Amino acid sequence: MLLSNYGEIVEFEIKRQEEVYPEIYIARHIVMPNHIHMIVKIQDAKRSIPKVIQQFKGIVSKRIGFSPWQRNFHDRIIRNENEYIRIEAYIKENVSKWDEDCFHPKKSNNP
Repeated sequence: MLLSNYGEIVEFEIKRQEEVYPEIYIARHIVMPNHIHMIVKIQDAKRSIPKVIQQFKGIVSKRIGFSPWQRNFHDRIIRNENEYIRIEAYIKENVSKWDEDCFHPKKSNNP
């Protein structure tokens, strides 16, 4: 997927998260035209996903000059290896299925 300038900023900041937060690991991610997917592993119980996402959105917004984000985000706890494999495959295949994605601008059922 070819990224816009904004998408490149998001990609850069995702890759930089492990430098900013040594206690997290981005296991898999994809930047789509209007959303992102990430599998984030937290290795310190004091760090929370909401705080990491809030700070991530903040730095991206600052670099872009405005907030491109929706208010909330969807998160899910991956509870076992089968779930992890399924979610990782979904993220990997997301680009090739972009035309079918519920977030695609041409879809009438956008959330």
